Amino acid sequence: MQKNILILYTNYGTGHYMAAKAIEEYIKNNYKGYNVQILDPLSFSRPIVNKLFAKIGKIVATKFRRFRGKLYKKKMYQNYLKNSWFFKFCTKLFWTKKLNKKLVEFNPNIIISTQVGPTGLIAAHKNLFDAKLISVFTDYGLHRMYTVGHEFIDIFCVPDKNIKQQMMDIGIRENKIKVTGIPVRSNFINNNNSNKEEFVDKYYLQKNKPIFLFICGGGLGYDNAFIYFEKILQINYEFSYIFISGKNDSLFRKAKTLAAKYNKKGKIFGYVENIDEFIRNSDIVFGKPGGIVTSEALNVGVPLCAIEPIPGQEINNSLFIANNKFGFYITNIKDFEYFLENLKNNKINLDDYKKNINNNFVKFSFLDIDKI
Repeated sequence: MQKNILILYTNYGTGHYMAAKAIEEYIKNNYKGYNVQILDPLSFSRPIVNKLFAKIGKIVATKFRRFRGKLYKKKMYQNYLKNSWFFKFCTKLFWTKKLNKKLVEFNPNIIISTQVGPTGLIAAHKNLFDAKLISVFTDYGLHRMYTVGHEFIDIFCVPDKNIKQQMMDIGIRENKIKVTGIPVRSNFINNNNSNKEEFVDKYYLQKNKPIFLFICGGGLGYDNAFIYFEKILQINYEFSYIFISGKNDSLFRKAKTLAAKYNKKGKIFGYVENIDEFIRNSDIVFGKPGGIVTSEALNVGVPLCAIEPIPGQEINNSLFIANNKFGFYITNIKDFEYFLENLKNNKINLDDYKKNINNNFVKFSFLDIDKI
């Protein structure tokens, strides 16, 4: 008998969707007899309200960074098992007849959620479904919203053993917590025998020189990091660069104009589908440390330099990278200049970081679906 699996995400950034797609791909590639659907329940239920929430979240993250940092510190990193009035309000707001009908008709046996909003929404209405609920972490840090409704969540999929221990310390049962890494697509897991010489020739880069990959944030790109790209172009050092602006056309044009001023070998791209090819053939990735791009880089063994993370989970990701010697955490332009000088003067050996990643990083390996 065919089983139904529903994978939930939200459109608050591209990471949660990419994680959902990675899990869908994993199930379809490795199992038979499952009907898999992906759904953004918040957009499906109340598209206008959800769009407003997403817009407010983006404004707070980019324009009011200090306020967001204080809010997270006060509200998100303590009282983990305490109920949240705002979360209760949201679960009532987004639980509509339309969404209820959709779920009843699909009748899922397993519900997998890659974002805390849908997780809490289902947890609050778990009595309506005979389904296992799995909460998948997409950042390298625990915050309060991950644990809301924990008593109704059957399995937590967490990135590493430290988060597992932290959850056990606050009272969540060990048998509910599985260390699976953060979901990435199969092209970041499988060794595709990428040929760096062919890659260099393909994009007309410098032979036998380091390749610096600058990913300017998610699908939309972000302007905050643009000044850091210029600093890279200014250093007196032999390397090639690749700059990916995402879907931000303005950023793409600015990068093209800026790159034309400097005598450096490199390429500027907008949104790309083959990001795995670029990461795999680079020596270091620079950019915003979202959970997914961090996981993608580390899964293929490439160190990441986290630049000006958004206060909250991206700071946790940055600390995870730096504390484990999987890469670097940069908070301001002066620190970045110092970092580049050390790189230029061979005081930083990127090969040591690559070896450490390959030896100690937990790569994505999902649950055995047949045993759930």
